Amino acid sequence: GVIQVATKEGTDKYEFSFQLFSSLGMGGFFNTNVGDPYMKYFQPPYFYGGDKYKIGDISGAEYWSELLSYDQERAKYYSENAGELAQKDALFSDFIYYPTTFNFFRFPWRENYLRPIFGIGGPVLPFYDALRFYFSYDYVNTNGTYPNDMGKNGSYQFKISWFVTPKIKLFLGSVGTDGLYGWNFDPQWRFALSRLPAIRSHNRQFSVGINYAPSTKSYVEFRLGYFSTGRLGVTSMDVDMDGVVDFTDRDGDLLVEVDPDMVRLIGRAVNPNYVNEWNDNWVELRAFWWEGMPQGFYPPFVRGFHMRNFYLGVVKGTNDTVLIAYGDTLYDLGGNPVEVDTVKTVKDCYVPAEGTVRSCTTRMIFSNMYIPSPYLWYRILYYYRHTATWSTRLDYLIQDPLGLRNHEFKTGFEAYRYHIKAVSADYASGGNTYMNVVDAKPTKFAYYIRDKMEFEGFIANVGFRFDYYNPNAWVPADFRDPLKSLTLASIGPIFERDSASWYNPNIRDTFFIKNPVRVPPTFYVSPRIGISHPISETDVLHFTYGHYFQVPRQRWMFNNQFWLMTGAFNIVGNPSLKPEKTISYEVGVKHAFTPYTVIDITAFYKDIADLVQSKWIYIGETGNQYTTFVNQDFGSVRGVEVNFTKTPGGSNPYLRFLTINIAYTLQFAKATFASQFDLYRLTWSGIAPDYAEEHYVDWDQRHVINAVVSYDVPLAKGSMRLQMVTGFGMAFIYSYGSGTPYSPPLRSPLDVLEKMNTLRMPSVHNVDFRIYKSFGLPMGARLRLFADIYNLFNDRTIVSYDDHNYYYYFGDPEGPYRNPTVYRRGRLTRYGLQITWKQR
Repeated sequence: GVIQVATKEGTDKYEFSFQLFSSLGMGGFFNTNVGDPYMKYFQPPYFYGGDKYKIGDISGAEYWSELLSYDQERAKYYSENAGELAQKDALFSDFIYYPTTFNFFRFPWRENYLRPIFGIGGPVLPFYDALRFYFSYDYVNTNGTYPNDMGKNGSYQFKISWFVTPKIKLFLGSVGTDGLYGWNFDPQWRFALSRLPAIRSHNRQFSVGINYAPSTKSYVEFRLGYFSTGRLGVTSMDVDMDGVVDFTDRDGDLLVEVDPDMVRLIGRAVNPNYVNEWNDNWVELRAFWWEGMPQGFYPPFVRGFHMRNFYLGVVKGTNDTVLIAYGDTLYDLGGNPVEVDTVKTVKDCYVPAEGTVRSCTTRMIFSNMYIPSPYLWYRILYYYRHTATWSTRLDYLIQDPLGLRNHEFKTGFEAYRYHIKAVSADYASGGNTYMNVVDAKPTKFAYYIRDKMEFEGFIANVGFRFDYYNPNAWVPADFRDPLKSLTLASIGPIFERDSASWYNPNIRDTFFIKNPVRVPPTFYVSPRIGISHPISETDVLHFTYGHYFQVPRQRWMFNNQFWLMTGAFNIVGNPSLKPEKTISYEVGVKHAFTPYTVIDITAFYKDIADLVQSKWIYIGETGNQYTTFVNQDFGSVRGVEVNFTKTPGGSNPYLRFLTINIAYTLQFAKATFASQFDLYRLTWSGIAPDYAEEHYVDWDQRHVINAVVSYDVPLAKGSMRLQMVTGFGMAFIYSYGSGTPYSPPLRSPLDVLEKMNTLRMPSVHNVDFRIYKSFGLPMGARLRLFADIYNLFNDRTIVSYDDHNYYYYFGDPEGPYRNPTVYRRGRLTRYGLQITWKQR
């Protein structure tokens, strides 16, 4: 379903709030994040020794300028002509100007987080307080933790409430977000981060409804909703630097648009007979993304690109640190060759292959770095996804229905209609184009009923939920023989390039599928019961049992919906997947030490069936294959949760301001495979076993602890002296998780059965800290100053690894590209203020 965002509602009094969060100016102790620490060496002073050394006949600084001349010229031209270029192409500002004009070589990289939020609410009309409103706006601008993590977005929420009578309320609300983001940091693209796509997002949610309370014991809510999410990712390809995206699809009709000036620059020409639409700055081809003609205009395919290995070294006999490519000779300014020793770091590290901690020596090598040129661009050229959801919901609650005392009856239904559209074009090497084209319209319906019964010494919640899901899609009768023509699905031409036929669902949806069968809808009933039984004045025994169904992810059901076999390893969704079923049992006891101090101990067990797994399928005797998804896995989760809570209050004058929440979980989670794509990877490697055994899943954590300890003293009214010693607080937020599992290198089916997920990553832990002080202001306003410190103790725990073998054999999680994102983000401080005012 759709998440219903709870928008804040205005009251009968006017109110205003303003908050500001920032990390501007935070460095040194307060912000140990420098972005990519190795970016320091991808700078003129270090690259080939800067002005102190030469490569061939030019100095390192000159070579650096030559290497980046194209990108620097682009950025300069765009900055000087931004207004004019924006008129030529609507994509220019977001997808060309935004990523290209960032200085990604800045070091240290600071997030420079800035987030203002304001809100206002109250009666729409001063003389009529039954009609109320609330509006807020939240803006975030940040460079991110690493280069190309930057983003900016603005979000609003708005709600109007009309209390027509004491029993009837009408409401209208909306929530929306617009954002622009980088593609995230990729260490292999350090030299050319501006060539990665930018992403623009647009989300909107609207809801309208009525609340009706016929009596003090009954309540009805009915609401209609619309929710849309949209994301557009475009690579800023502009080889000829004219401000026009060279290779994209502006109108979303799957027909590729190219810049003829770029095409001429790479030595090709557009045949006028294959032009579908002309524009002053680009032409739309009569060819889809996956056809051969557009691939013939893709610069990396036509002109190629280069990758080089670099290493960080020290010139012998000096302390000069240099970054130099393999195979290149470095000279001093007199033309004499100099010797360079690779920089090595020595530290204690855990080597999984040995199961020991030992001294590890790491050479500072950067493998396969992409070298910027006019013809180097990211392989994912276009990404578009839009989901629209129409929803209807009714909830009805009544106490003591039909004279049944001590009963609370609740029932309702919800209905959803989705429209999912997606296109992504991945131009991989070897002429493989991986397409994901989706145009699906599934529907979903649910009805629930629940009775809460309260008697002396006994409280029970009994009910059930009925769910219905219809994917409105087709599958082949035989997945081993799914296509009418593998050749047609592989080479791409469709309907003799008659795009009008492609947009006709009656033709398109089954065009490639052999013996298509419409997927039948699924429906299922989920009984649920919860019982709470006081066994003493301070102890309560509780038990729950329930069935839960989860519709599989949309990507597993609708990926490559139309069976375009244009790549070597195609992945096709399976809309006939059944929902994943979980049967859950919980039993526990809650004990109150005092009215303010409670502990709850709960044991749980979950039996999970019909888990989704990838499956590699060969197409008849052709030797070709594809991957789809099936319901074949099963699993279980069992464990114990312990929750300790101390709420504010009590007679102790100091401890009454103390709040403690501690949650501990001991858990064992297993399934027949560790993740949904395991069987795909194992089959591709030739080591898939003939049968499956249970293994720990990737997200299994044996021990998890979350704790919040806060001390909050309310602001007292009175003299300034009294205000100075009240209205303050602080909080420590602690989290700990034992290591998640991973596998050693698997080389045979027997290894898969015996060794999958038998190793553990290091444990992770973190402490955040918040402190604040409040002050009273005139007219009833309040000011709060605060600071948040994330990762207070600057713990740089390993949270992932870049390359499996590097980590397993050498204890090096950074891998061949020296990936700094494998560590937890360092200490980060944000500070701010909050001003609130409410009419008295």
